[in-house]
Amino acid sequence: MSAAGNALRGVRLLHELDELRVTGVAERLGVVRSTAHRVLAMLVAEGFAVQDRHKVHRPGPTLQAIRGTGQPHAPI
Repeated sequence: MSAAGNALRGVRLLHELDELRVTGVAERLGVVRSTAHRVLAMLVAEGFAVQDRHKVHRPGPTLQAIRGTGQPHAPI
């Protein structure tokens, strides 16, 4: 699977589950932990996820805006 494919699957997982950890992403995507970490880091960088102090990833402002539950970002 490509990096873009993994990122899109990560967004779908986050949308469906509302919280993710590196280990769970690795298991669900069938990738090693380092790849799962990169996927989650990409989602955080793009605003699709935020990470709390317990290293749990939750929907970020971009995903919330897509869902219609948050304020949309300014255009890129």
